[in-house]
Amino acid sequence: MLSADKNDLRAVHHLDEIVDDETPRQLLQRLIVHWSKKPRTAPKATALQRVLDDPRHGPSADVVVVTPAIPTLYQWLGGLPALERLTAAFYACVPADPLIGPVFAHMSSAHAAHVALFLGEVFGGPAT
Repeated sequence: MLSADKNDLRAVHHLDEIVDDETPRQLLQRLIVHWSKKPRTAPKATALQRVLDDPRHGPSADVVVVTPAIPTLYQWLGGLPALERLTAAFYACVPADPLIGPVFAHMSSAHAAHVALFLGEVFGGPAT
């Protein structure tokens, strides 16, 4: 059985163009064509074609495209610690700003932490 990481394929070849009836083997064949056109990825295309041409992986062999969990924006930006640093830095600058300083003048000292939790939830983190 052959397997390929769907996120890796998507990064190189626009998998959102795949139609529902396209088999994983057809997708890999299309990827080979795409990779073959670029000098940087041509060796990958050659290697993948060798695997698909291998008699042990004949035309009837199963090909599985694995879809790993895609990280949320919350995970990509570093989770709650990163958001806490961001909001703390923002709210440290706010009082000195003549335009928005007065808007935030009466916010509690816990406001930045609440905003970090809110942003975390919006970006796919845990519900608060």
